[in-house]
Amino acid sequence: MFEYCDRKLDISMRNGKHFSVLIHCLAEVLFFIQLFYVLPKCRADCEIHQPANLNDSKRETELLNIIKPLTGLVFDVKDAIAPTEFTYKISICGHIEGSEPHVAAMQFTKDNKSFPLGMNNNVNIMGGTDWILLSYFGGSKYSHHCNGTDRVTQIMIVCDPDVLKGKLEILEERKSNEHSNCYYLFELNSNVSCAVKTSEVVPNKLSSGSVFCILFQ
Repeated sequence: MFEYCDRKLDISMRNGKHFSVLIHCLAEVLFFIQLFYVLPKCRADCEIHQPANLNDSKRETELLNIIKPLTGLVFDVKDAIAPTEFTYKISICGHIEGSEPHVAAMQFTKDNKSFPLGMNNNVNIMGGTDWILLSYFGGSKYSHHCNGTDRVTQIMIVCDPDVLKGKLEILEERKSNEHSNCYYLFELNSNVSCAVKTSEVVPNKLSSGSVFCILFQ
């Protein structure tokens, strides 16, 4: 790229068009900088958060491949209890447009405040016979709840053989002054969860209902 611009500048100086060619070369350089350094931060892709061991990493990679048909989708969600107070934008391993790099989930308030709820480069994923749980960590910190911990988004993708992209709904925002196990819990129906193979599931083959009881009690 730079050798190409040098040649063009040499020719332009001889032809008296040095300034216009310089501007053109600078524009090309800026384009490639954006292509290779800026855009990757906004791409639709999930990065696993510190897998415990090689087997966990392999299983998580397999589960990310299973949800690939959903990758990049963004859902607009209204709060179930206070639909005029809070709305959400939730992506599946994607980026929320207009937000900071890697933000995969956002909450918006009626007074135009917004809070990142998790990042697509700080992800955990697990799966069972008819469900996949996708978790985003690294959201903005709570100010008055949950011991000031980061916000976390949990997306339970449950098996629905009839749809690929079902309706995404918020089930719960758990926050407390007494503990730090806080999260935003969403549910999405999709047939991708019906394709989880035995080798990729949690060893005890828990149902989605059992997972709700254990993880979110």
